[in-house]
Amino acid sequence: MPSLGPLEIITVLVVALIVFGPSRLPEIARNVGRAINELRRTASELRSEFEIGLDDDAGPAASGNHADDDVEVIPDVLPRGDAAAGDGATPTGDGTGGNATGERHAG
Repeated sequence: MPSLGPLEIITVLVVALIVFGPSRLPEIARNVGRAINELRRTASELRSEFEIGLDDDAGPAASGNHADDDVEVIPDVLPRGDAAAGDGATPTGDGTGGNATGERHAG
């Protein structure tokens, strides 16, 4: 995208002066300045929110947060089916002796 040179800026200002008049031009410039300032402030706030979010997602090593250090890992102790048969069936727990698919164990 080409940048605006001094000639283009002067041309835009002259056209704005002709269209809006000398009495409304300062008011319009003030409103444009406020809008640009608000846009910059919003962009800065959004950028800082993203940086905070990314810092939180980086994990405990990056942020120094060690809240998960006290978590105890419990081993899986549930039966995984008939190990002798090697069928890998998981008991349903309903007393029928079947697995999750409804099949009955041989034995």
